Amino acid sequence: MRTLANLTPARVSNKISRLMKRGPERIRFRETLQGGPLGLLASSLPSFVPRNGLMRAAGAFEPWLAQVAKLSRDLGTGRISQTEWQFGMAGLYANVPLAELLTAIDFDRLKPDMMTRDLGRRGLVFDPLFVGTKQSRGLSVADEPDRMLVSKVAHIRKGRSIPPHGHRNMVSAFLVISGDFRVRQYDKVAEERDSLIIRPTVDEVAGVGSWSDASDERNNIHWLTAMSDDSFLFTAKVVRVDRRKRFEGHIDIDAGRAEEIAGGNLRARKISYAESHELY
Repeated sequence: MRTLANLTPARVSNKISRLMKRGPERIRFRETLQGGPLGLLASSLPSFVPRNGLMRAAGAFEPWLAQVAKLSRDLGTGRISQTEWQFGMAGLYANVPLAELLTAIDFDRLKPDMMTRDLGRRGLVFDPLFVGTKQSRGLSVADEPDRMLVSKVAHIRKGRSIPPHGHRNMVSAFLVISGDFRVRQYDKVAEERDSLIIRPTVDEVAGVGSWSDASDERNNIHWLTAMSDDSFLFTAKVVRVDRRKRFEGHIDIDAGRAEEIAGGNLRARKISYAESHELY
């Protein structure tokens, strides 16, 4: 049997890209990395993806977070592509020491505090956690550093959403740490003046331990709807990945009322940030 141990990084990257194009079964849940071709890829890329179980030992959270931070630095310095960051995050989320993560962010205290806050018209709230491996409580969006890991915890009220939106020059990955979400994702096929042409890639219910990721290269649009009162996410992102390119943190669209067009694609109207929270 042919293995991937001696493949060059470029050939491994090509293999990853081919696997990712196979449809809804591509990297989503922890089972995906525990067997089959992606498990083989994981074992051949120790710098991107820890071997299964590696991060589950006692005291595992700090080294796990350090790997997430390193992966994000490697993206920021151009050592890896956005797709490789997504693949790496899938491996890290598949091996997350969840109990220790919850302890490290003081989730037993944070959860009831966030659930009793006034979430306002948006129906959601984000609390900053870390920049790299350092705590960053109180960090504003305006102060988020470029080309570094920024992680947060998010609470979304049942029935409300992180509205459908895309990004430019940014990557993100959301891990469900409590509750259930309906996760919808789309590839951005083309951009028009007042709309995006998108293609659906994922539509499923995600529970604790499941994740989704987005980049300029794959699954650029995401839309997460809380299905339970205790719906929380751990989020990781890197902004302004390439200093030479324009950055847009939110490209909001009305995906729920998108027009069906040829080729299984949709045309979704661009909307304002305020309108997106009114609708979703």
